[in-house]
Formats: sequence, C-alpha cells, structure tokens
Amino acid sequence: MKKLLLLIILLFQINVIKAQSFTHLPPFRPVTLADLQSNKYDKDSSAEAYYMQNFGHTWVYDELDHYEIAYQVFVRIKILKPSAFKLATYERFFAKENRQLIDRIKDIKGKTYNLVGGQIEEIELTSKDIFKSKIDSETEKLSFVLPKVQVGSIIEYSYVVHSPIPFNPEDWLFQKDLPTEVSEYFFEYPKNFSYRAIEQATEGKFDVDTCIVSKRMVSCHWIMHDIPAIRKEEFAASTDDYVRKLHFELIEYIMPGMSEPKKLAFDWPSFDNYLLRSKLFGKSIVSVEAAQPILNQFLAKKLDTLALAKEVYHYIRDNFRHLPGYELIPDNTITRVFDQKAGTGTELNLLLISLLRQVGIDAYPLIINTRGNGRPWKEFPAFKRFDYTLVYAQIQGKSIFLDASNRFLKWEMLPQYCMVSEGRLIKQDDCRWIPIKSPAKAVTLVNVQVNFAQNTGEIDTEIDYSGNDYQSAIFRIEYLLLGKEKYIEALKKRADVIEKPVVSLSGLDSTNTESQASIRLKGIISEAYHESDKFLYLKALPVEGIKEHPLPNPLRNFPVDFTYPQEKIITCRINIPDNYKIIELPKSVRASLPNDGGRFVFTVQAQNEGKTIIVSSQLQFKKAIYEVEAYQSIRQIFDLVLGKHREQIVLQKQPK
Repeated sequence: MKKLLLLIILLFQINVIKAQSFTHLPPFRPVTLADLQSNKYDKDSSAEAYYMQNFGHTWVYDELDHYEIAYQVFVRIKILKPSAFKLATYERFFAKENRQLIDRIKDIKGKTYNLVGGQIEEIELTSKDIFKSKIDSETEKLSFVLPKVQVGSIIEYSYVVHSPIPFNPEDWLFQKDLPTEVSEYFFEYPKNFSYRAIEQATEGKFDVDTCIVSKRMVSCHWIMHDIPAIRKEEFAASTDDYVRKLHFELIEYIMPGMSEPKKLAFDWPSFDNYLLRSKLFGKSIVSVEAAQPILNQFLAKKLDTLALAKEVYHYIRDNFRHLPGYELIPDNTITRVFDQKAGTGTELNLLLISLLRQVGIDAYPLIINTRGNGRPWKEFPAFKRFDYTLVYAQIQGKSIFLDASNRFLKWEMLPQYCMVSEGRLIKQDDCRWIPIKSPAKAVTLVNVQVNFAQNTGEIDTEIDYSGNDYQSAIFRIEYLLLGKEKYIEALKKRADVIEKPVVSLSGLDSTNTESQASIRLKGIISEAYHESDKFLYLKALPVEGIKEHPLPNPLRNFPVDFTYPQEKIITCRINIPDNYKIIELPKSVRASLPNDGGRFVFTVQAQNEGKTIIVSSQLQFKKAIYEVEAYQSIRQIFDLVLGKHREQIVLQKQPK
C-alpha cells in the first residue's frame, strides 16, 4: 500500500510538470459589434492597425529524459487601413538538423471577424490556408493567411511551438511597430532551473509584475496596457534597443545526481578574465616574429611615438585584405592573419595591437557590439552582445581609438558600424567601460551655380559636391560598392529635379584618404519658379534644400544618433535676368542648440547691383548622439531649416 501511494505521489509530481505543457488558452473577452464598428484607435489616429490582445505563455517541462520549452502565442488585431492587410499573413522559419526540424509548431488556429449586415461573421482558418515550404536543406518555412480580411476586420490567431532548447528562451516584446491595448506574458519553469530576466525600457510601466515560487515551479506573470508603437525613425542606430521587452537567460541548473548547480552565466570579472585568458583573444596578442623586419624599418626612422604608431597603422590598413565577418572571439591567430595578409576586422585590430606593443606603444582590445545590432547590457555580460574589437591606444598622453579594416578611412576614423557610444576595455586589472569618441566629422560642401535664362525661362544649374572626413569616405565607399555606372545612375535619381543631368567625378577611385573626392552635376531645372502677373517667384534653394521633415513625430523616447558630428554647408549663387528686379528676399536667421550643441545659419544677400543673389545654408550638429531631452530642440531646428529652404525670392519684371 505504501509503495502504491509512493508511486501515485511520484506520478502526480511528474504530471504537475507535464501539466504545464497545456495548449488551452485563457478566456479572452469576445469580439463585440462595437469592436467591429470602430474605425480608429483613439490613442494613435495614424495607426494602420493595433493589437487588441498580445498574449504569450512560455513553460519549461520535463520530456522523459530531457527538458523542453514551449511557446504559446495568441494575437488579436484590429485592421484600420488597407496597408495593414499584410498582417493577415504569418510566417515563421524553422531550422533543421539531420533533416529533422529542431522546433515543432502545433495547434494552429485562426479566425477573421467581419461586420456583415449588422451581424458578426466569423471565418475560421482552415488547413488549406496553412502552407509549408522548403527553403533549403537546413530551413523550412510555415505560413498561413487569414481569410476575407478587409478594413474593419478583426483577426486573431494562436499556435504553440515546442523546442528542445530551453537555455535561451525567446524574448517577449511588449512593444511592437503597432500600438497595443494589452500585452500579457507568463513564464513558468521548474525550480531546479534558474533564469535571469532582463527588462528593457519597462521601468515603472508594468500593471502586473509578479513571480510566485512553489515547491516545484516558478511562475511569473507580466501585464502592460496602452503601449505606443515603436517605429523606425531617422537618426537611430537601432530602435530595438528601446523596445519594451523581456529577455531571459538560464544562469544555472541542477539535475538529479549533481552535487551542486551548474553555473552558466558570467559576471563581469569572470567575463573579462575569460577574454584575457582566451587563446584566440587575450593570449593571442603576442609578438609576431615575422613582422619584426618591417617594424625595424619603422624604428630606424627615429620617429616620435605618434608618427611611429601611424606607420604601423598604415602598414596594416594598406597591406592587409579585410575579410567579411563579425565575431568577438576570432577564428584565426594573429600569426596566421599576418602570414595570410588577410583577416576580419577583429583579427586585423588584434594584429595591430600586437604590432603596436612590439614597437613600445600601449594598446589594448576594446570590445563593442556593432552599430544596429543592439547595445551591450551593462548590468550583465553576454557574449552575443559583443561582435567586434577596436584598438584602444595611449599615445602621448591621449586616448586614441583605431580600426585598421578600411583603407578609405584616415587615422582615428572608425567605420560607421563601429560608431557606438562606448566599449569595454579588456586590460589586465583595469577592465572598464570607455566612451568612444572620434575627432572626425562628416562635412558636406555643396556649391550651386544658377543662371536664369531670360529668353527660355529655364534655369541652367551646376552643382559641385565635396566632402571632408567621413563624407569623403562615404563618397568613395558608395562608388566602390556600386561601380562607376551604377553610381552615376544613383546620383541622377537623387537629383531628380535636374533634367538630363551630366555627371563628372573626381578622386572617387583614389585610396589616398588625404585627397578630396568631388562630384559635379550639370543640367536644367524647369520647375524652380512660377510666374504670376508681373512677379516671378523663385525658390531660394532650387536644389539641395530639405523637402521633408526628418523628425516628423512630435515625441521620441530614445536618443537622436547622427553616427558622427555632421555639418552641411550649401552655397547657392543665383544670377537673375537683366529685366528683373529683386522685390523680396527671405530673411536671414541664426538659431543654436542648447549648450553649444549645434546651429543653423541661413543668409540671403543681393550682390552685383541686385543681379546676383547669394543664398547660404549651414546646418551643424557638433555631437554624434543627443539624448532624449534634446529632441524637441533638434526638431525645432529642422522646423526652421524646412521653412527657410521652402521660402521664395520674389522678382518683378521691369518694363523695357
């Protein structure tokens, strides 16, 4: 009897865990006539659709001899505009291993609600609406299309995905690119597992935030209401860094027969120490004997420290091939990189560190996550939040950041993808976060010559583009990537106001980073003015003026990131016909950002006895990144730029 009772208890305990793998959903409120009759979302009138309900439930369970994880999702969406019809199509990709799917999707259900004759019509998703297709030998795609979707429809679908990999649960996004009425998430796992939940952009925003620990399980529950959409915007490295979400990591576990938990997570000291001791990272930065002859040549020049460092930098930048790839721990030793004269960005930079040390210069690895791939979490180390290594050097008392992967960039200029706010220095007994600053900026110079043809009414235009530092590099890199013919075609498309432009290029195919690249476009503009009675209205900037506001949203909850300090100077010289007289010119204006963060200067002057008008526009941002508090000031600057660039010059035709 006791044995039977014990067996029942054991079976009950197993079933407690098994029971977590249920597939039924909690009861959601039914769709009503009022829901279907509604034609807008009150909290965001611009929304093409919104999530009425975004529900997720994740649980880790014991599957006989191993643990698995299941993800259950239920989504209900209100369609407000035709542009949202795409939301009726769902796609998910599944990886294969040995021709077998790693994850399995089950219990797919879906429904479309429409208002027909004042009544609610429900159309079920059927098996014929669900499609499976083979992408390649390692990937399969599942998709389904909800039927009869129209403006005003409400669509919903649910599914469960089972995975044998419980170590890195999928993130739960409370915030999406559409507004959400309510997002609810459950996460349950056995007590012998320990997960770390990392909250992003959720401070003070949860309506429910609880975790309950029972004898065998940990059950966590979160709810958030009225979540605004997060949209892709200009001047943002990655909006994913600011999405409200939860990220989970398994930090330790214990199984039957184990005397103590198996720890999986690093703290910063152990993370730093791992990199310092890694054979392909910290331990790989050793002297490269094969490089000593060329280094001896540099040393024989008796250069100061800065000049010597530049010799070593230019040697690697100009003589080694940059291979594609991003990684924190490289695949090759620096000795092999030197022998092959090629390497990824991280490998070339580790080699640069080694050679700088060989000539007596202090240099260390500075690890980052490249631009657009998300910021590292400073609270906890995670290997997947780092994918690149820069060089941090101390030269003549100055901190210098270097990257040897791009031969179009000058000393101290970092590639665009490396322009992030900070990196982590990997140095024995001094690992720490360091702000990344580059002394270079992007300066664009545009000189426009406009000649107003008195007889034909056409405007002959000549535009010269040139750039310093980053802008010059951008010209050359785009030219290299596209090739001459495609690059010229791209320039013509950008200058769409010019009829049949003629393009000439100078210095774009040069690898001399000290030379200036320039572009010239010549053509005719026929839509830069209009006449009314005796007056002629001419655009102050017939070309190159800002046409659309780059920051249209009135609010923003994340920084404005220009990548690097920027400045654009447009100078337009307009020669007007002899039989016209200047009646009105736009007023000059000067505006500055707080704390000397930048400025906009717009001037208009008449010269040559009123026959020449000089229009100048200078827009300058002195910082690469501006915090949220500066957003309104920057937006007001762009308001002013847009307004002034649209203003017109008024001319009056004179009697003969």
